[in-house]
Amino acid sequence: MKYFLINVKKIYKNKLNSIPVFIIILFLAFLYVGNLKSATIEFDLDSPVSIKEDINSTSEQIKLFEKT
Repeated sequence: MKYFLINVKKIYKNKLNSIPVFIIILFLAFLYVGNLKSATIEFDLDSPVSIKEDINSTSEQIKLFEKT
């Protein structure tokens, strides 16, 4: 733990080092939020209602293509 604290003190000793650290933390937060939203979308696509809608739209498209 002491080694970690020493490294953190080295980072914040120089003010210019805090900018890249802030950018990295912001980027990681952005990826985390994007991953959560992506997981929510995938969950919604696997719902039974969505699957039934996909089947209905596919059957309608098949009928349309058969007519043409």
